[in-house]
Amino acid sequence: MSWLIDCLLHSENDEIFDGVRKGQPPKLNDISSHLFASNNIALHILLSSATRGFLTAICRRLVHLDYTARKAMSSAAQSAHSGPPGQTVPLISNSLRASYTAIATLTSCSIVPIRHFEAFVARISESIKESYTTAKLPSQKQAQGIQGEHSRNTIEQQVLFGGPLPVEMAVTVARIFHTELPKLRNMIDPARLFFHDFSVLGLPAPKAPMGPGFPMPGTTKADEIAAESDAIYRVTHTLDIFSRVPIQLGTEPEESHGLDMNGQRPGRRWRRCTRCAAAMDDIVSQRPAVQFLIMQQRRCYCSGNWDILTGKKAVP
Repeated sequence: MSWLIDCLLHSENDEIFDGVRKGQPPKLNDISSHLFASNNIALHILLSSATRGFLTAICRRLVHLDYTARKAMSSAAQSAHSGPPGQTVPLISNSLRASYTAIATLTSCSIVPIRHFEAFVARISESIKESYTTAKLPSQKQAQGIQGEHSRNTIEQQVLFGGPLPVEMAVTVARIFHTELPKLRNMIDPARLFFHDFSVLGLPAPKAPMGPGFPMPGTTKADEIAAESDAIYRVTHTLDIFSRVPIQLGTEPEESHGLDMNGQRPGRRWRRCTRCAAAMDDIVSQRPAVQFLIMQQRRCYCSGNWDILTGKKAVP
């Protein structure tokens, strides 16, 4: 959510959006060309009903997760008298309570609050529906049997696949930059958003715009430093494919581990997919409560098998 808002508030060329931010009619051709040249897909994600529907569903589930975590934390303060006489057994174990506390901390400390973002997306949906109604565009069900160049589905496909912004959405684009984004900006800390590192998402960084008036990428000192920094990061860090947190590969053996059968300290174990080369920390647990989690991670997302490695060597 924060990444989407950051892409819209801090674009690579603010001059393109100056007019629409001041209330002028948007120049859709210029905006579309700029977004395509800079590899910025945030606006298309918000304008497409398919991806916007996913965002709404995610927001609702995050709100429910936040409620569940807080409910569990409040219940943890109670005790159940189901143990031996004179002893009380907590309803929630300390480890589970710590997990719920971590969840509640994440959901409450988001740069862009979940409920504010959900309302932001809902207002965009409302504006797009009004634009379709004004343009007298039938829905997909209404357009069945009609030579439907004017159906909503045609426009939605154009937006979903990153095409030029349709003129039917000009009012919505103007509303996003002139009204909705400034309103949302006043509800967050812009400094946290500007300086946050979104590389953990594993998304491709926006590229420098090309064409007349734009410098060629890699020609400035800043481009060279950024490319070198990105290369170093990719060599020493990657993301756990399941938990989506950075992990270090090929690290030295950890001092906290004991000696193995050969009298040597084992290194950190991790998994690498033999099919797509994705990586994850190795999970070894004897607790039945988390066996279901391990079963889901028997294979990679791509259904490939795992290589188990210790440090830089494969485990036989």
